[in-house]
This record gives sequence, C-alpha cells and structure tokens, in this order.
Amino acid sequence: MNNSEISFVRTEMLPEKAPPAKETGAIKWVRQNLFSGWLNILLTVLSLFAIYSVLSLILPWAFGGVWNAGSLTECREVLFSFYKGSHDGACWAVIEDRWLQIMFGFYPPELYWRPILAFVLLFVALAPILFADKVPGQLVWFSLAYPFLAAWLVWGGSVWLPIFAAFGFVAAVIAYKILSKLAGPIVANLGALAAALIWWGMLMAPISDGLHKMVGSSRFDNTVATLNARTDELPAQVAAEDALLEAKQAEIAEAVAVKNEILIEMTGIRIEEFGIEEQFEAKEVALQRLDGASESVSDLADILDEWGGAPAAASDASEVDIAKAQAAAETAEDLVGDIGSLLSGALSDLAGDTVDPSELLVPSASQADPSILEDVSSMVSKAGLEDPIAALIARAESVTTETSEADLKDLQADIETASAALGANIEALQTVHDKVIATNADALVEPQARLLDQTAILTALRDDQTVISQSKFRLETELSEGNSFLSSLQSLNEREASLPILQGRVDELKAELPRNMRNLIAVNQLPEGTSSADERLLSEYLGAKNDVLSVSASVNDTYGELGRVGLLPIDSRKIGGFMLALIIGIAGIVLSLPLGILLALGRQSHLFIVNKICVVFIEVIRGVPLIVWLFTASLLLNYFLPPGTNFDLVLRVIIMVTLFAAAYIAEVIRGGLAALPTGQYEGADSLGLSYWQSMQLIILPQAMKISIPGIVNTFIGLFKDTTLVLFIGLFDPIGLAGAIRADTAWNGIYWELFIFIGLLFFIFCFSMGRYSLHLEKKLQREHR
Repeated sequence: MNNSEISFVRTEMLPEKAPPAKETGAIKWVRQNLFSGWLNILLTVLSLFAIYSVLSLILPWAFGGVWNAGSLTECREVLFSFYKGSHDGACWAVIEDRWLQIMFGFYPPELYWRPILAFVLLFVALAPILFADKVPGQLVWFSLAYPFLAAWLVWGGSVWLPIFAAFGFVAAVIAYKILSKLAGPIVANLGALAAALIWWGMLMAPISDGLHKMVGSSRFDNTVATLNARTDELPAQVAAEDALLEAKQAEIAEAVAVKNEILIEMTGIRIEEFGIEEQFEAKEVALQRLDGASESVSDLADILDEWGGAPAAASDASEVDIAKAQAAAETAEDLVGDIGSLLSGALSDLAGDTVDPSELLVPSASQADPSILEDVSSMVSKAGLEDPIAALIARAESVTTETSEADLKDLQADIETASAALGANIEALQTVHDKVIATNADALVEPQARLLDQTAILTALRDDQTVISQSKFRLETELSEGNSFLSSLQSLNEREASLPILQGRVDELKAELPRNMRNLIAVNQLPEGTSSADERLLSEYLGAKNDVLSVSASVNDTYGELGRVGLLPIDSRKIGGFMLALIIGIAGIVLSLPLGILLALGRQSHLFIVNKICVVFIEVIRGVPLIVWLFTASLLLNYFLPPGTNFDLVLRVIIMVTLFAAAYIAEVIRGGLAALPTGQYEGADSLGLSYWQSMQLIILPQAMKISIPGIVNTFIGLFKDTTLVLFIGLFDPIGLAGAIRADTAWNGIYWELFIFIGLLFFIFCFSMGRYSLHLEKKLQREHR
C-alpha cells in the first residue's frame, strides 16, 4: 500500500478522561449508600429526621451546660441567669469537681502517680502480644513481669514481695521440667501446681517475714528517733495548714458574697420579667376555668336536647330506662353546679392574683422600647375582664335543667367571648414579656460574664481548699499513725517476749484437752452433755490460741512496717472508681483466656476424669449468675479458709470473675475447635506430632482465629460486668456516682455522671472491638 494513501495514523493513545463527578468521591458514596432507590431514600430521610430530633434535644443541653460551679444550686443559678431551666443545660461542674474520685476512688491523691504509671506500662506490656510483628520479641519478658510490677505499684509493699510471688511460677516450671522426665504430662502438671501452691502458701510468708525482721531490727533505733522528731514537728505543720484553710474559707465566703451581689443585680434587671410572669399563671388558670364552663354548658345543652327538656322517665318506663333518666338528671344537676363554680373561680383568680395593665412593671424596659407601652395600653383592663364574667355568674345562677336550649347557646357564646378576650390579653402579655426580655438581654451581658468569671474563681478557690484540706488530713493521719507506730515499736520487745509464754500456755491447755476437742474452733461445736469443765477448758484454749495468733500477727505487722523496703502499702478498700474496674477487668481478661483454653481442651479430651471435671466446672459456673459468685467471693469464701487467713476481697473478686469468664471462653474456643475439619487433626497425626505439639502448631492457631469475635465479645461483657461489684460493697464508678449524688451539694444530679461513666466504658469497649477487627483482617489468609 502506498503511504500517500494514508491520510492520518495515530501514534499515541488519547489521555483518559476523569469520570463524572457523580461517579467518584463523596457523591458516589452518597448515591450508592443513601439514595440508591425509593425505599433507601425514604429510610435515609426518616433516619436523618430521627437523628436531627435526638441531636436537637441533646446538643443544646450538652453544649449549653455549666462547667464551673460548686454545687447543683450554683449550676441552676447560672442556667437561670441565661434564661434556662435546670433541664435545659447540663451541670458538667460535677465532673470537673469529682472526676478524680470517679477515676481513682479513695486512693491517696499524692500517690496517683502509681496507678497512672501502672496503666502506662500496661500498653508497653501489651505491645509484644497485640503487635508482635512491630515490636521486638525480647519485650515479652517485660510482659511476663508486668502483672507483678503493676500489683506492686497499685498495692505497694516491700520490693521483694512481687519477686517472691513471681518465684512461685519459677518453682512450677522447675518442678514441671523435673517431673516431665520422670512421669507423664499429667503428673508433671499436677506437680508444678503443687510446687507453686507450696511456695505461695507455706514458704513465701515466712521468708518475707524473716526479711522484714532482719531489715527492721537494723532500723529500729533510727526509726524511733526519726518518728519522735517527726511527731514533734507535725502539730505545728497541722496548725499552719489549719490557718491556711481558715484563710481560704474566708476567701471563699467573700467570693460567694460577690456572686450573690451579682445575682441580686441580675434579679433587679429582671424584676420586670418576674412581675409579668406572676400574671400568667392566674390568667391561664382563669382561661382554663372559662373553657371548662363553656364545655359544661355545651354538655348540659346536649343532655337537655337528647331528653327534650329535663331528663325524666315515662310512667310506664322499664327499670333500665328509669335508671338512665336518673343518671342523666344527676349529670345535668352536676353540670349546672359546675358552670357557676367554674365562672366564680375564674373571677376569683382574676380579682385576687392579677393587676390592671397600667400597674405592670415596665418603666425600665419601655425606655429602651416604647412599643411596650403601646402593647400594654392595648390590653383589656382588669375591670374589662372581670365585669363580663361577673355578669355571666349572675346569668349562670338562673340556669336550671328547665333552661331552654337557646338560652344555653347564648350563655355559651358569651362565655366564649369572655374567653377570647382573656386569651387576647394573655397573648398581649406574652408579647410584652418577650419584649422586656429582649430589652434586658443587652443589660444582662456584662453581669452574666461577671457571674461566669466569679463561678470560675469560686471553683479555683474550692480546688485550693480541697488541696489544703487533703494536705491537712495527710499530716493529721501521719501524726496519728506515727504515734500509733511509736507505741507499737515501744511495746515490740515486750510482745515478742510474751510469745513463748503465751505459746507455752496454749501447749499446756492443749495437753489437758481431750484429743477429740483439739481441732474444734468454737465452744458451740461441743456435743450435748459435755461437762462444764471441758467447755471452760476449751474456751480457755481457744482464747489462748487467739492471743498467740493476735500477738504474732501484730509483731509481724510491726516488723513488716519497720522493715519495708519499697512503696507505702495501700488498703484495697481505698481502691475504687474506674481504676477498680480496670484492675478487675484486665486481670480477669488476662487470666481467663489461658484457663479457658485449658478448659476447652479438657472438655474435648478423651480422658474420662479430665473431661467430666471440665464439663461440670463449665456447666456449674455458667449456670449461676455472676452476682451470685460475687456474693460467694464476698461472704462464703472465708468460711473455707484457715482461721486467721486474710484473703483480700479484691483478689477474691478477681478469682471469681476469672473463673466465670473462663467458662464462657472455653465454650467459645470449643466452638472454634469444632469448626475445624477433621483433616487438620489427621494431618497433625500424620506428621508424627504429639498432642501438645499439634495443638500448639496447628489446631489452636486456627481455632483461636475462628473464635476471635466470640472471645472479644466475652471480654467486653466481662469488662462491663465489673460494675456488679457495687452489690458486694466495692465502690466501682456506679457506686461512686451514687455516693456523689448522696452529697447535699450534688443531690439531684443524674445524667451527667452516668454519661461520663458510660463514655469511659465506651472508649475501652470500642477499642477492644476495633482491635478485634484489625486482628481478623490481619489473620485473613483465604484470599492471599
């Protein structure tokens, strides 16, 4: 072909054109998800309307609230100054005032750094577990040590206590490795458990007490000298703090007086509004009475029209007709009485509780807006409202069941005319009221700003007062505890010396007791017919034994305090608020997962005893509500412990919550195991893997991936169920909210506290849910 015959040959492709705007970006998303069809459009419109309706109520209430106030009364004062009622704006000042208490309970404020540090380190400990691909693997050692470190930070005590507690697991590992070489895995596991329990229950406490005694003995003289010097200094410091507190209280009283002056000034500006508002209620009640009188006249006319006059039965009427006539006659008589009483009530309301329009307080507002006087002059005078009603009352006195229908219609029309005049008067009064408010708005701007500033000043002063009060309380507590500890130190040698004597007395009494009485723990356990001498002997023995236990415990406590090398111990009763929920929730989550895995494997096991033990455990735990197990931990568990054992309530709750969650997790994981095809088990067997190797390398990774949604759902439910500890006397966030609401300053607060608490729970639960989705996507391998 001749090249001259080709007129044009394209040598490059045309550039791609941008898609239409309706097929890209936000417009495309809106078209596909919100307006794809008539049903979707209808649902979108209805949903937007519902969202708007809810937000239009919530947002003004939430964003129009008060943040600086010392009580609910002050919140209402600020809201009222801005023309808002107590339900038109939130009192967030309660959160500003009590949020630390909601977060930490009664934990000492000067030690807040300890739980905060434990919480920060939690994320460091979780990093190698939750984000293993992005964090160095060596950090897992910190994850293993973190539970002991966190417990030490929160509860305090000597530094070797968490180390000794961790050594229990070391003892279990050592025992397992030794026994696994000599016996099967079941014996090795039981031996490891026994080794840990022996260490924790029998060896750990004596060794710890020995260390405390050794360190305490070397510190005795220095500690006594230091305490004596400190207790001599503390009274002067307490007096200084008391003087500061009195000065701060004087400042607060002065600030309150300034705030009250501002409120009085604002009341003076709004006095005209209040005077007008007093007129509304009486006139509105009178209008309701007139409307009621009109309805009564109408009902009476209907009855008379129905019966052709006064209700009466014919001479030959049946008993039913006679009864109907009597009922209609009684109703008609009642309506006749109602007409007069309602009209008289309306006149009384107007005469006693209203003033003439010319007497309304509007001089200040009318100077700024002269039209207010025109509106007032257009109102019906008081006499113009009362005279027609008085005439109606006179006419109503002649109304009977014999009154003609035409007269009743005329009376009803006149009543409606009076009602219309009163309604117009009320509308004009509302117009005047609105204009007075509008004229006062500018005058209130400056006092409102000063009121907000003054409440902020008051809040700062009260915060300072709280700090001083806490400092004074700490000093007083330190003085009291110092004097008490000094007394304990001074009597320490005497108590130690008395122990052998007391123990000798116990041994003597024990030798005199019959053998069948030596293990009794109360006299009332003796059988009937026991002699009084034996009862007295057992009572003396038990008393002497309790004396030994008491003195021994007091000596150990004294040496424990004297020889402590570490942090100040904190009693569990001081732990509360959201910190308590985190401690119970995180501990339950961490401990219940491995226990749930073991229970799931045990329920799938072919070993009869192991299988049945796991089945019974799971079914019993799941078959009883959590609140019952919490009461069991609170009330019943101590009955099964040796006498003198002090088992911390929070620890008991953690154990019960862990067991409860483990039963549910076991069933979730069992579902994941059941979802795996049998080929996975057969493949593991064909590779020659042992049971534990196949579970670790093949079965459990797949089952856990399948079970992720159920496991996280259980964790979220567990975390929210921590609020149930309220019923056993622990102050979780809900319990503290009740305590705050019982305070006279905040009595009446409701939604603000629970919204704040709900937001805290939502943040943690939502975070767990989002991580669950992230993990599912990360482990999704089917389409790779």
